Amino acid sequence: MRMAIERAIVRLLGVILFFAGGFATAQTFPSKPIRFVVAYVPGGTTDIFARALGQKLSEQMGQPMLVDNRPGGNGFIAAEFVMRAPADGYTLWIADTGHLAISPAVRGKIPYDPLKDFAPVTLMMKQDFVLVVTSSLPVRNIQELIELSKSRPGGLNYGSVGSGSVHHLGFERLKQLTGAKLVHIPYKGNAQMSAPLISGEVHATVGGFTAVNQMLKAGTIRAIGIAAAERNVRFPDVPTLAESGVPGIEINIGVGLVAPAGTPGGIIHRLRDEIVRALKDPQLEKRNDALGFEIVGNTPSEYAEKIRVDLQQYRKIALDAKVKVE
Repeated sequence: MRMAIERAIVRLLGVILFFAGGFATAQTFPSKPIRFVVAYVPGGTTDIFARALGQKLSEQMGQPMLVDNRPGGNGFIAAEFVMRAPADGYTLWIADTGHLAISPAVRGKIPYDPLKDFAPVTLMMKQDFVLVVTSSLPVRNIQELIELSKSRPGGLNYGSVGSGSVHHLGFERLKQLTGAKLVHIPYKGNAQMSAPLISGEVHATVGGFTAVNQMLKAGTIRAIGIAAAERNVRFPDVPTLAESGVPGIEINIGVGLVAPAGTPGGIIHRLRDEIVRALKDPQLEKRNDALGFEIVGNTPSEYAEKIRVDLQQYRKIALDAKVKVE
């Protein structure tokens, strides 16, 4: 009994020392520049956001924030670099839903485990997707689209930005829930899909605010549903899919920050607090709003749960729809 008590005391002391050490480390963090790894080329939305955020964090934390662009390999290059970096809070990955949930769900083998190889810091922002149809299609809501597709099996299609994309999986989920008959047409990006959507060659798609806003203003496409739990302030008159009788479909892209697994909790929480503070800066808020993003800033545990739920959801959709990308 005495030995068991002594072992328990030793374990308890170990836990106390572990957290005390993490707290002490957080008090002196950062003492050198922090690297933000971006899995895209310079000049893109994520890169622009990373540089604006880094500038604000530099002012707050007193150290330079360096943006390190490591594009290619569907984000694998950036992921491997970060997961192998020291777990000290100085190398961080600005990752999105595609990296942490979509790729792991649709690809047979990837060089990282999104749940084990990274320590979530916070989901910084997200962008809900809206379901749109070409204006020449005689439908005004999701139920009319479903019924029209069933009356023309193989005659209606939907566009995506590529096989295995969130657009692709979102529509496959719609088909699974409703029995809609829509043929998938993959493109290489939103730009390549816009002209066919406007002309009516593509009948429907989903997209974020920046991808569809100009076409909506021009009247070349029509919004018929928001793929989110609540209506979007940018499309106040467009009902959610759930309101229209199709619950269970939420499509969005989130942009978050993760560190290498094993990064001390004190540093993780310090980073999260500083980022939430930075995201409230009026200039940064204005920039993000123009890009159609909604600020989130949740806790590390909430972000970890979000990654887990997204990964589980997209794996099931991909499995049921037999979507696999090599």
